[in-house]
Amino acid sequence: METYIKIDKDKILKNIEIIKKQNLNKHLILDVSNNAFNHGLLFINYLNDIDYLYVNNLDDVGKIRRLNRDIKIIYHGELNEDNIYDLIVNNVIIIIEDIKFLKKININEEINILIYKQNKLNKDIKDFLTNNKYLKIVGFIIDDNENYETKNSKLLILSLNDLEIGNALKLDNLVYGLENKKLFKKRTYYQAFNLQTTIKRIKKYHQKKNIAIINFGYLKGMKKEIKKVFIKNTWYEVKKIDKEETQIIVDKNIKINDIVEITSNNNPLDKYFKESNVSLFTLFNNLPIVYEEDIFV
Repeated sequence: METYIKIDKDKILKNIEIIKKQNLNKHLILDVSNNAFNHGLLFINYLNDIDYLYVNNLDDVGKIRRLNRDIKIIYHGELNEDNIYDLIVNNVIIIIEDIKFLKKININEEINILIYKQNKLNKDIKDFLTNNKYLKIVGFIIDDNENYETKNSKLLILSLNDLEIGNALKLDNLVYGLENKKLFKKRTYYQAFNLQTTIKRIKKYHQKKNIAIINFGYLKGMKKEIKKVFIKNTWYEVKKIDKEETQIIVDKNIKINDIVEITSNNNPLDKYFKESNVSLFTLFNNLPIVYEEDIFV
């Protein structure tokens, strides 16, 4: 395996730990949609500080349940008469935007639901929710707290606009280090993924320097903005990026097959880019993903 992405689950757990310490009284909901933003889902069994996982598609529900049968999942995606029963079987909390949908289907099994932005419920809908013995309201997703008691509620209250409102906090790609934003109290997130490759060839440059060549050029996602790479705990300058290869100026200590960190927590993407790193990370989706423990996902 020449070029791959290595996931450091401890970096993810550290990011969550920092947030948890500053939000002790909130339920934490971690977005793991799209295979945890392509980080893989093997780390979910280590999430002691996370109360719920959040997904937007049924495929992720299946992946999670193959790894963990008990962790609570919140689903916010397409709903129809076919997939709702798959969600019920997998014991998923379903976000309901249109309560009328529930009235159209024949419900004969318990469903856990989060009601989405329904501040004004008419009497007919209220009666339906109250009288249907199969519907269990877990909580509400709100725009404001005008109609909800959020501080002492036994229900889950997630505010979309104000982190101070409600008793839940949804964590997204910041947890994976995919945003160049400051964390609370000026702490930064740790980048959890490490894009690395190995040196394939070395050629002479001048008396004290060589050119190391990696088989990772701009067609595979290498960006011209990345000016340096990390090899053996030392920074080395990127000299040239071609379609298939990248040239790096190195010293005589660097050898063929040495590992090159193209981007990592040592050399994070937000060092070079102002925009969100999510779109940049998706450039590498075709690469193999491994964990620090060399577990393939």
